[in-house]
Amino acid sequence: MRIKTISQIHEADRWEAAVILADARRRIQRGWTTGAWARDSERRPVDLASSEACSFCLTGALKAACELRGPHPQAQSWDAVFVLAYYAVYATNPPTDRTPYGGLTGFNDAPGRNKYEVVQALDRAIDLAGHGRLASLGDDR
Repeated sequence: MRIKTISQIHEADRWEAAVILADARRRIQRGWTTGAWARDSERRPVDLASSEACSFCLTGALKAACELRGPHPQAQSWDAVFVLAYYAVYATNPPTDRTPYGGLTGFNDAPGRNKYEVVQALDRAIDLAGHGRLASLGDDR
């Protein structure tokens, strides 16, 4: 069964999702980008798995964090990550005629978006998972 709502996420998947979301948050804190999933120090697009990747967009950070957990993260945890992130983004940042973004990449790349707003969305997603304390672990602020 594909997860479509937060209430369908089991507790074990919530924990796994929160760990992945916190990892993605740390990646964004270290370096955020738009227009590519990952970039190197010279702002060139690179593969998510590249050792040169030093900045990530929201989707790229989530995918990289999921892939770090293993070659095939549990489907339920993977779904949980994206459901939580989607709800966190759209609950407080609904699209408008001015910002008609679609999906997480559209939110990340919306005109005027900044790193702080993306980090806040990840914090909300971690809170939705019920593990808000993870948001501050490893914080670079």
